[in-house]
Amino acid sequence: MVKVYERNEDMSPHGRLKVILQEDGDAIVAVVPDPNARPWERSSVEFCSRGGGGGRSRHTLEAIRALAAAIMRDNEEAPLPDSGYSEIT
Repeated sequence: MVKVYERNEDMSPHGRLKVILQEDGDAIVAVVPDPNARPWERSSVEFCSRGGGGGRSRHTLEAIRALAAAIMRDNEEAPLPDSGYSEIT
């Protein structure tokens, strides 16, 4: 059985994150953008920390942060082309 989990983002009423768990154990992560989003926002969803607005998805935000840490570990242990880490200032 395929299981699908979805959560609306904090910054728009229609954007959401979708996680699909397949029978074989594979996982798919999809961004379902708000159809009214500006062009540069159409491939993203935003989950906010408490205090600065939003902050309605504490567990989802924690899981996304854990995913970022897991990606960093995988990149250190088994680097792939065009994978890595960068900072935006």
